[in-house]
Amino acid sequence: MTRSGAGRRTAAQAEPAPGAPSLEEILPYQINRLSFRMNQLLARDLHQRGMTIARWRILSVLATQAAATVNELAAAAMIEQSTLSRALQRLEAEGHIRRLEDAQDARVRRVALTESGRREFEAVRDIALAHVARILRGIGEEDRRALHQLIERMRANVEQPL
Repeated sequence: MTRSGAGRRTAAQAEPAPGAPSLEEILPYQINRLSFRMNQLLARDLHQRGMTIARWRILSVLATQAAATVNELAAAAMIEQSTLSRALQRLEAEGHIRRLEDAQDARVRRVALTESGRREFEAVRDIALAHVARILRGIGEEDRRALHQLIERMRANVEQPL
């Protein structure tokens, strides 16, 4: 190995301990690695438009459904509730969301996009769609369907009790 670093292995490429799988063989590691890199790239591009990943996720979820409770929104947007609460306060102060009383339970509040929020979502939607196109480049429709089915099966497996 040279001092310049040529020939060095990354942690993911290091030789595993005897009998242990390499990181490349550990599917959750590979999924996290891919997700981390995709989020890095998307965050960089969103930042150029004054948007964060958390804000993008909130707007995206609300753009696809009429309204959501904070719990529903936290789960769908994959954001801790404390972080979500602060983001919702900012979005509400900026006029991008509004809180509504739930039709079935007056104690429950739902969050919905305003027209301003929808415009904010639409202003950066193409950035996110370009990232999706990038990661799916060279993957045919049949493989995309199979990938979606596998992901759904894995998600269902994760939700099953041990």
